[in-house]
Amino acid sequence: ERDSSTDFGIVAHEWMHYMSNRLIGNANGLNNNQGGSMGEGWGDWNGLTQIVRTGDDLDGVYTTGAWATYLLWTNYQDNYYYGIRRYPYSTRMDRFPLTFKDIGTGAVFPAGVPRNTNIPTTPSEVHNAGEIWSEMLWEATASLMKTYGIEGGRDRMMRYVADGMKNTPASPPYGQARDGIITAANASDPNDVPLLWQAFAKRGIGEGAVSPVSGSSNHSGITESFVAQAPASDAAPEAWVARMRFWTACHEMGHAFNLAHAWQKSLGTPWMPIANEPEARSFMNYPFRVAGGQTAFFADFEFRFSDAELLFMRHAPRRFVQMGNAAWFDHHGFAQASRPPATGA
Repeated sequence: ERDSSTDFGIVAHEWMHYMSNRLIGNANGLNNNQGGSMGEGWGDWNGLTQIVRTGDDLDGVYTTGAWATYLLWTNYQDNYYYGIRRYPYSTRMDRFPLTFKDIGTGAVFPAGVPRNTNIPTTPSEVHNAGEIWSEMLWEATASLMKTYGIEGGRDRMMRYVADGMKNTPASPPYGQARDGIITAANASDPNDVPLLWQAFAKRGIGEGAVSPVSGSSNHSGITESFVAQAPASDAAPEAWVARMRFWTACHEMGHAFNLAHAWQKSLGTPWMPIANEPEARSFMNYPFRVAGGQTAFFADFEFRFSDAELLFMRHAPRRFVQMGNAAWFDHHGFAQASRPPATGA
């Protein structure tokens, strides 16, 4: 066994518990499940932020407890990839695929993304839900580091997080802690606010996102939003926000009709195997996922679902598109292998 007190990532994690507990409610503020979850997330984030060095790949993978977790489970040798978490932290969605909804009852583990199956999967367990808060913070940190360099970005994000904790009320939902950070940035350098909104929106907690109620133990009631404030350089910021709000509304409507994300078409049990569409210009794709990001996505986006998705919504048996009547992402394919039974069709 390896002594965790010699693993800097774990030491930094535990030290951050002291800071977050002290600054939020004077040691009595993180007394709800979301607060406890974010406490774990702040801890992981602190380790990541201190470990990264100039020259490191900010879109690479990072983890917590990489050294101490060797052989923590039988034959476990993926410690430098996963550490003690389900996924490594990364700005890449094909490495860390989770978003805001995955702290609660709507959690989905995307097929094709390697996961540490030694970790129990209860979404609202504080370490699991904390992973997603840490990833949100890491997205923001990486964005600032890309803008100001490793040291400059680290300094800014550490100040925003520390001041954000002072702005965060007791028993906080995720959205209130996010707002505390954004408020701190706005007071220091308003030019950083759009960068933070874009980072949070990428992980589903953008403008208009709804957090679980403060006292929720299972984190139900989440509404994701991928809407951010417009980039500072955008010539028409109001139009940018309106466009993203419309995209988000149509995206969630697609989910209501049981459409999978464009890159997750292989999930569930389709009628016939169908290919993922990671570059699709569809309401069911995330603009930031395609090559070239949001700029490339909207350059030739026709504000529509893909042909396959339209075919499914128009012609699938009612039981597969009726809201709430089919398992999540199940039978979202658009081609039928056999005629359905007469009952319930």
